[in-house]
Amino acid sequence: MSTDSERCLDVLRQIQHNGGEWSPIWEPCSSRGYVYGTNTASVENDEVLIRDLQYLVQNDYLEKTFADILTGCPACGSHHVNVREVCISCKSAHIEEVPLIHHFRCGYVGPIHLFERDEKGARRCPKCEGKLEHLGTDHDLPGNNYNCLNCHASFQVPDVEALCLSCRKRSPGINLIREEVYQYRISSLGFSALHRGRFFEADDEQFYEAGTKIIRHNLFMQLLEDEKNRQQRYGIPFGLLLIQPTDTTDPVESIKIIADRITQKLRSADRLGRLDREHLLIVLTSCDPSTVAIAQARLIDKDMRALNIEISLDKTLQEQLDMAITQLNDYARLS
Repeated sequence: MSTDSERCLDVLRQIQHNGGEWSPIWEPCSSRGYVYGTNTASVENDEVLIRDLQYLVQNDYLEKTFADILTGCPACGSHHVNVREVCISCKSAHIEEVPLIHHFRCGYVGPIHLFERDEKGARRCPKCEGKLEHLGTDHDLPGNNYNCLNCHASFQVPDVEALCLSCRKRSPGINLIREEVYQYRISSLGFSALHRGRFFEADDEQFYEAGTKIIRHNLFMQLLEDEKNRQQRYGIPFGLLLIQPTDTTDPVESIKIIADRITQKLRSADRLGRLDREHLLIVLTSCDPSTVAIAQARLIDKDMRALNIEISLDKTLQEQLDMAITQLNDYARLS
């Protein structure tokens, strides 16, 4: 086993010791601004770890989901940035927010300090000298204005600017770098690799999950994209059936048993693959809706009902698949 494989297996073990999941932990002293694992001193989120996580995701040993967004300086990449509102004219952060008053009778709108109080404490309109007595009846508060205490400019919406505390570069807020931060969860294939103490290198092991005929998630997404392209270009339809165990006591083991039964009932051209940890998906090639309904009825026999599963065509499934395929393509471009 190569050193890289040993290191990636060690990453899986660390995630397993953390309950099977890794979520980012914000750490200002880290070069990236976050780390993974409970021991932040020994599990530093450096470039090597990021590459290992990408490898494990690409090969279906880990499942990746969105966690948060981290912003950084566009000049040096540092996450130590101070984001604040500034004057639209001189870019000074020394600004103040001032409420506005709208006087209904004369239509005047101005900052609250211009509506001075008379000897009885009532505010007077600076334009028509009218008394402001009842909010909502003779006047209202339409919002706030901003005054710059440096250049005395007045404006309704301030600019957003970031000051990098590392390189001191000042940048418009819109130019900040946005990094998506992810959380990771060990997949069924990852647990199998930990149990065996090695990754799967044979062709059948790389294509299918260990000991099953379930096509690995990333490969299955690529097969789905091929089916979509054939449908769009040549008009060849295909069907999708979602498989979900209703018995959630041990979904991983239940799915393996279900997969073994289902593969015996499928045509040689059909494909059974992993959608996520709790769901499988069947691709029925060259099938119109009526044929999909027949296949669904054929699969749900007495033996399959005894396994406590649901086999259905989810209405939102196509949208989920489109999103999953898009994410896969984005990942391939970044790798």
